[in-house]
Amino acid sequence: MRVQSITLIDAAVAEAVGAAGTPEPFHIEGVAGTAVDASASQRVTLEIRGRHHKKTHQITAHTMDRLNLFTQTVDRDEIVAHKHLRDIANDLCYEHAHPTVLIGQDNWPLIITRAVRGGRKSEPAASYTELGWVLHGGGVVQAHKCTAQDSLGIEPKRPASDPDQRALDILRARTRQNDEGRYETGCYGATMRCDYRIIMKQHSRLIKLENV
Repeated sequence: MRVQSITLIDAAVAEAVGAAGTPEPFHIEGVAGTAVDASASQRVTLEIRGRHHKKTHQITAHTMDRLNLFTQTVDRDEIVAHKHLRDIANDLCYEHAHPTVLIGQDNWPLIITRAVRGGRKSEPAASYTELGWVLHGGGVVQAHKCTAQDSLGIEPKRPASDPDQRALDILRARTRQNDEGRYETGCYGATMRCDYRIIMKQHSRLIKLENV
């Protein structure tokens, strides 16, 4: 399943608005071996509307426990600096907005472009949809937390023979904290065919994790 093809909603938000549904787990594999396993997902139905709109739209969406999309800000001064966007600045600007719904292609009538406001190629543009104006380009959106993998709860898909993971497993099993609060690691032995550099790299990472 492609993540852009379905609409996702934070499970906590769906519960808060009373959007109950039926279990429909899904699994997504992305680029660079990343994967999302939403085994607890439900398919729910709810109504949404644009921030400055009165009309509501019924949509279906899949819940996700850790949607956790990064917070965004669009600064008003950045928008009014562009003549073609000044009169819609109120529609485009917001501070520390935390998205909890990600509209996918399964609800395409809500996200297709109905009108466009554009300036020079180097300037931001805006497109109008059923849910309001959407900002594009120009670097005016400030992302306060911006890792695509963290945002969707995506974890790297490692092969079973991954040396980094094997070294980390060994360290977790053999490292302990002594009475003085220091860490001790047992001898790995000649039969452990792990690269010494990998072991030391993971040892440093493990100590940081254990001190969190």
